[in-house]
Order: sequence, then C-alpha cells, then structure tokens
Amino acid sequence: MEMKRIFYRDTWACFHWWPTGKNGRARFCYADLPLALIEKYNGFAGRELVDLYEKCAIVLFEKFGSKNKYWMMVNEINTIWYNPLDAGIRDLGGNPLQVIFQGAHHQFLASAKAVIHFHRLCPKGQIGMKLGYYPETMKRYLERNGVRLAVEKGDADFFEPAI
Repeated sequence: MEMKRIFYRDTWACFHWWPTGKNGRARFCYADLPLALIEKYNGFAGRELVDLYEKCAIVLFEKFGSKNKYWMMVNEINTIWYNPLDAGIRDLGGNPLQVIFQGAHHQFLASAKAVIHFHRLCPKGQIGMKLGYYPETMKRYLERNGVRLAVEKGDADFFEPAI
C-alpha cells in the first residue's frame, strides 16, 4: 500500500507541474494489482479485493482528492473477456465464464463503493464509471451460460434495479 501511495503522490506532483495548468484525469487502476494479491486471492476473482480496493480508494481520495477534480474508476471492463489478467485473474478454474464474470462483478462492486466514498470525500470532484445495474440482456446471457454470481447480502444496494 505504501508503494502505491508514493506512486500516486509523485504522479500528482506531475499534475501541478503540467505547463497548461489543466487538471488531469486520475485513473484509479485495477490492472496494476500487486503480485501478492494476484497470488493470494486470484485477483478480482476473490471477493477480498472488493474491500481492499475500497480501502485503497478511501486513502487516495483523502490524500489526493483535493488535488485533482476528475477521477475514473474501473475502466474498460470489457478487457476481462480477452485478458482476465487485467483483473489479476490467473486461474480460470473449471468454468472460465463463472470466474471471469465473478471477477467483473467484484470490479463493479468495488467501483460502486469507491464512487460513493468519492462523492462523500470530494464533493466538488467528478468521477466516472458506476454502471449501477445489470442490463437484462446480460442477465439472460449469464443464465444461458450457467453463470451464477455469488452475491452477498448488501451487494444489491449498490445496483439498480437489484441484481
């Protein structure tokens, strides 16, 4: 966590040096997971990363939220289809679609939680990527392919309509 803070601190120093004076867009990336989290939890396939991502987001917003107005959370979620390692997923198990979509669910959930904290901690900022719902077409696709997301109590509070 400390190395990530140092990285982001130095990155923000570059924003203030930028000659145009324009405010950059901070992308809180999920694809630069520490190897230890990939090995221990299989990246976002592990539910534990939801809480870890949320905690890291809070630290970043508290430390750097006033330094940057524009933020983006999970971006290009579609890359999980053809490169699950972007989400830290190395082991696809016996049902790759199940693992991939569970990882995507965890990314959506982590992002949704981070967005809520952002609005609380950085009321003047703007943030992107909180889908907020699963389209009916996706629900049908998951059902047709035998994918059953492990959804914990309270998860549905972050999605509308409830999943």
